Amino acid sequence: MMRNILNNPFFQPPRDDNDASSFTPPIDIFSDPSAFTIHVALPGAHKSDIGLDWDPQRSSLRIAGVVHRPGDEAFVATLVSSERAVGVFDRHVPLPPRDAGAADADVVVDDAGITARMEHGILIVVVPKVAKEKVEVRRVVID
Repeated sequence: MMRNILNNPFFQPPRDDNDASSFTPPIDIFSDPSAFTIHVALPGAHKSDIGLDWDPQRSSLRIAGVVHRPGDEAFVATLVSSERAVGVFDRHVPLPPRDAGAADADVVVDDAGITARMEHGILIVVVPKVAKEKVEVRRVVID
């Protein structure tokens, strides 16, 4: 319960609205028996401007990049209203998620199998799961 409260965006540090050059893209995380699937909303992003890194020490996926506003400087100078998120982003996604259920508690990531693709402004990242091997206590015979 406490983890869910602390992961709630309401309890996160306030975003600096004066820093229009950065944003945090919204994500959805899905979990099935074989993989985590992460959807990252990045409308207008080009796949060449996005980087993905798996950090095995932190069990975290880093998604970073930039979304540019289309048009040249003269066109951008005519902007009178802006609601879209553009600029630099850098997001770390712990896997399994901190608020994951018991089913994902004993899961590790198959980092060699991570795949990603862009589809209609959504970055789709598939992170395969591997069950942790259960450690068995066994008796060692002394010769």
